[in-house]
Amino acid sequence: MEWWQPVSMVGTVVLMMTALAALGWRVLGRALERMRVENQVAHDRIGKSIAKVQDDLGGEIATVRDDLSGKIAKVRDDLNAEIAKVRDDLGGEIAKVRDDLSGEIAKVRDDLGGEIAKVRDDLSGEIAKVRDDLGGEIAKLRESMNGEFVSVRKDVGDVREGVAELRGELRGVNRSLQDLREDFRVHVYGGTASA
Repeated sequence: MEWWQPVSMVGTVVLMMTALAALGWRVLGRALERMRVENQVAHDRIGKSIAKVQDDLGGEIATVRDDLSGKIAKVRDDLNAEIAKVRDDLGGEIAKVRDDLSGEIAKVRDDLGGEIAKVRDDLSGEIAKVRDDLGGEIAKLRESMNGEFVSVRKDVGDVREGVAELRGELRGVNRSLQDLREDFRVHVYGGTASA
């Protein structure tokens, strides 16, 4: 065997190893690039899913806020209408009583001049009775309206508590999404969230 033959064989083996190494690097580079693209696609898909969840929650919260605002406005309008109705009813009744008493007093004064003192005493008793009756009705009305106002205040407090619970749940969802995002980054990049 000539001296150059072993050298040629060693050179051939070195060239084959170099070619295999280059081919291996190329295949490994393609596999790494494919993995990087797949990870980026997965990262984008998760980001879109997170954004959609946030948008859906924001829409639901806005809907709840609008519903509650509408209900509160309706309760306020109903209470104002009831108060106006009671005021009108009492005003009409008082005006009617005043007109009736005035007519009676004028009739008694014209017809029975000598009986005015007696009629005045009788009317004073009637007026006191009407005043007492109206005072009792007004007290009942005041107690009824106080109960309604307490109920409305309680309903508003319940609504505020519901909104506070929704805000707490949304904060928990946001924290979970942040943790999921950080775990995903650690899993994909093999480092911390800042990597």
